[in-house]
Amino acid sequence: MESAKITILAHTAKEPDGTYIDEPRIVKVAMLGLILTDENVDEREKLACVRIAERLGFITGEEGRQLLFYRGRLNEMRDRGDIT
Repeated sequence: MESAKITILAHTAKEPDGTYIDEPRIVKVAMLGLILTDENVDEREKLACVRIAERLGFITGEEGRQLLFYRGRLNEMRDRGDIT
């Protein structure tokens, strides 16, 4: 995943009639988890993504801290192949 892909957290899906709908919260959190486990994303960018997700209301401050704290566990899952 490239650094430019980080902005996907702020995107919305477009309906055929031209209206926009937000992605479900769980999808946004899953994308954040993928960003946090990507070895090609700088640590400062990862932290920035968590802070942005907090400000946009996708996650709470506590959830952001937990994601950062358990990032090692997420990396272990990725390394085992649980996350692709």
